[in-house]
Amino acid sequence: MATAESVKDDHLTCSICYRPFAEPKTLQCLHTFCQECLQHHINHGNHIRGIPCPVCRHVTVPQDSFQPRQNWARLIKTDFKLAGILEALGQMEKGKRAHPDAIVVTGSPSHFNDRKSQLTTMLQVLRPAVNFIQVKIDTEKEGIKTMGDTRAETENDIKSYVEKLIEDIKQKENILIKDLNSSYEMKKTESEENVKRFKKLVEETQDTIGLIDRLLSPGSEYATMECLPRIQKQQEDVMKFVTDPPVDECPVLFSFHGNITHVKSLMSSLELGSVWSNSESDDMYAVGGQETRKNVLHQEKVVSATAMQRYNVPNKQEPSEQEASSDNGADPPTSLPDPPRTVEVPPEQPSNPSYVLERTINTKLDEDNYDPELRNIVILQGKTSPVIIILDYDNGSLKSFYEVDGQPKRNSHRFSGYPQSIAKLSEERVIVSLMNYKFFVFTSDLKQVSSIESEKWYTCMTTVTTQEKLLGFVNTTTTTIIGGRHTVLDHLTVKGKPSNKFINTAPAEGMFGEVSHLCSTPNNNIIVTDCTKHDVTCISMEGSLLWRVEPRDQELACPVGVACDSRGDVFVVDKDKKCIVKISGDQGQVLGDVVTRDAGLENPIALALDTADKIYVIQTNGEIRVFSL
Repeated sequence: MATAESVKDDHLTCSICYRPFAEPKTLQCLHTFCQECLQHHINHGNHIRGIPCPVCRHVTVPQDSFQPRQNWARLIKTDFKLAGILEALGQMEKGKRAHPDAIVVTGSPSHFNDRKSQLTTMLQVLRPAVNFIQVKIDTEKEGIKTMGDTRAETENDIKSYVEKLIEDIKQKENILIKDLNSSYEMKKTESEENVKRFKKLVEETQDTIGLIDRLLSPGSEYATMECLPRIQKQQEDVMKFVTDPPVDECPVLFSFHGNITHVKSLMSSLELGSVWSNSESDDMYAVGGQETRKNVLHQEKVVSATAMQRYNVPNKQEPSEQEASSDNGADPPTSLPDPPRTVEVPPEQPSNPSYVLERTINTKLDEDNYDPELRNIVILQGKTSPVIIILDYDNGSLKSFYEVDGQPKRNSHRFSGYPQSIAKLSEERVIVSLMNYKFFVFTSDLKQVSSIESEKWYTCMTTVTTQEKLLGFVNTTTTTIIGGRHTVLDHLTVKGKPSNKFINTAPAEGMFGEVSHLCSTPNNNIIVTDCTKHDVTCISMEGSLLWRVEPRDQELACPVGVACDSRGDVFVVDKDKKCIVKISGDQGQVLGDVVTRDAGLENPIALALDTADKIYVIQTNGEIRVFSL
């Protein structure tokens, strides 16, 4: 038979504190808890939309959810019926204790009854707890299965997304090939027409030669006078063609200049999208090619309606007033939690990364007559390893150093004059300026491709590459050479047919004391070091001053060699301080030393960087020091 105690334990006990209700608060799911217990549950959770039931997880929205969360339990309606029943049972127990028959006689049996009552109470607590935990286990197992299914579908979504990006790249490839073929067909048609005209000219000339042979035979004096004007006309046509041919002497060559620096920079910072989950405690992750970073600006994953129904994910929409105020026990509509909207904070990187000496290369060759005196250095991207190309002034030679299957290789080209400067035309070619007013173009294996006449020779050079549309659809690459000597910078462009002479198109002078070294930035600005004023200057192609770093506070003493990385930052050799200084390319701010004498520098004069941001420094003693991060 049910007693007042059993009724209280089974129906009037809070499932959080396992004590009789104190100020009972009933949620929309009809589960009841003490006001203090419910508020403690609210305070220790991360609930932003409402109050999830500790038993069934159903969310109850307070009447005034804009109130502080510390007041949410008080806003829930008090169950006065339960409060009245508890009060009545309390009065009954009080009256029973006041009746003489209810007095308990002390002794051993009473002690046993007390322990039995305690064990019974514990059993009543533990059995519901086991059931509750078992429900949680089943829920977690189901959640694992659901997570596995959504993970597989999300993986397929990522693969489809990347395949679409690859398809877009393939389309760009097809456009490039189509442009190449169109240009080829156009040039081929022109050349075939030229071949026909040349053959016709040869046939007419051969006929004229045969006619002359016949006219030279005895008895042809009269015919000679009659045919002489025709022969003279043919001779004029032939000589005009021989002395002034209508086409270029060199054939049309096609090549592809990929913007590898831009592509590598783009890929290193590429973020394909974000992987998202609807867990309130999850951080957002942006996933890209090489790294995963937290706290990026959220980009919501679109979930299809079918998937939402399959995995019982509620639609993200705000409940209407009628639905929000409904208290008939039905589940109110819920919404996906808003993700944390935080501004992307990129991982901090030191302004001065630590470079260490990787290796030293001795540039003296067996065929050298003198100790090397190095002037300039460029790095080309070879098939298997970077190709280091240097100018040796005293030995009048161009030298290259590279590796094949891990074995060091060397090559050289001896000039009849003294080479002054070198610049990179592409990843396969370099150009050299000599004191005899000639430029020579070489491949990475030091094979001479062409020679070009110039009005000047230059002690330093760099190149700027631009692209433009030819005939509205074919991309053509134009390379401008910037030559420096004394106080003047010259812009050198190729003009005329055949293309063998430089024309100075945009001289810039009066800004420098003595130009030492040059380099160009990814956005086609020019960096100039001045060994007289001891400063570093950045100018545009039009000659406008963008920024200038002057010697101050021992940050810069005597700048000479200069190079630029793929991000636009500038690296300068300080000859006096025997170090390499890094300068931001956008504002001209000195960021500090990246390589010092302690790291292995002794007598630096010039430097170059490869695509892996390794630093190659040439020294006056004929050595190349290679530094890497």
